[in-house]
Amino acid sequence: MRGVTSRVGRAAAVVMVSLTLGGLLGCGEISMGGVSVGEPMPAFDLPLLDGGSLASDDLAGDGPVVVNFWATWCGPCVREIPTLNALHRDGGARVVAISLDDASADVVRAFVEDEGIDYPVLLGDMETFQRFGGAAIPYTVVADAGLVVRDAHRGLVSRTTLDRSLAKATDS
Repeated sequence: MRGVTSRVGRAAAVVMVSLTLGGLLGCGEISMGGVSVGEPMPAFDLPLLDGGSLASDDLAGDGPVVVNFWATWCGPCVREIPTLNALHRDGGARVVAISLDDASADVVRAFVEDEGIDYPVLLGDMETFQRFGGAAIPYTVVADAGLVVRDAHRGLVSRTTLDRSLAKATDS
């Protein structure tokens, strides 16, 4: 019995360390995988909050793309909204947010309206997040017009940092 208790204790410790690291990085869960700079952005086809769907291929060709994984309950994610709204309005990039909320679309929709988010919001899933190498949210991937990854940011990202990433995406 002691061996079983000890294994359970070790497993619990691993989970606690993972959750702590996730908390230090941002708000989300730990997962494995990743995007690599210079490689194609992982493909997706997800439902839009306002109906219909959006595929990653739909984003190609019109300049740099910013994909932001977030959730309504994530404080740093909420703090990024004004920066992402400004970037979207300035036309410096196509901004797309992928919500990882467990809440209903109605809850996310109400939040989007309250916060004044004016860029497209997709209803995401953990499979998509993991293919992008998500470890915690907010998590932002910047790709060029050909959907090749040029940068990725874990945690809260500033406009200055995004502008530097977009310069890489534009110069490629």
